[in-house]
Amino acid sequence: RGVFAFRLEDGSLVWKRHDFSRSPASPITIEVGGVRQLVWFTGEALIGLDPPSGDLLWSSPHATKWGLNICTPVWGADGLLFLGSAYDSGSEVLRVTRAEDAYRAERVWSSRTRLRMHHGNVLRIGDHLYGSSGDTNPAFLQCLEVRTGELAWQERGFAKATLVRAG
Repeated sequence: RGVFAFRLEDGSLVWKRHDFSRSPASPITIEVGGVRQLVWFTGEALIGLDPPSGDLLWSSPHATKWGLNICTPVWGADGLLFLGSAYDSGSEVLRVTRAEDAYRAERVWSSRTRLRMHHGNVLRIGDHLYGSSGDTNPAFLQCLEVRTGELAWQERGFAKATLVRAG
């Protein structure tokens, strides 16, 4: 277990760090305070890493009943980072900031009932998050306000879905 970085040119190992539980979620890169970082949704937490060194910049716990965080996090240029999971966990938005050389991930809001992402993805369009929320039961297509987590609307007529933005 762990996080690895490889050279693009030849596939050789650059670094191997940490011992986080695995997760199917894809890592993303974000920029905070002019510094790029790698964000990964592990099985127990959301973490920010320094890409060149693998150093841990910040961590925010987000455990689920089964240790599975599947949905890839969604970053906004306003510093808000959405994460959502099924298995009795729910969703939350973190504000990631940098002051001097320290990073903070502060919870803006959380909900155990909204955008419980089992499979699929969440789209952020403007100030709204769209996703198919549900664990093993039928899912609702939901729209939440990113800054408050308030439910803008939901539609029962869809099964679990992966969303694509076109245009």
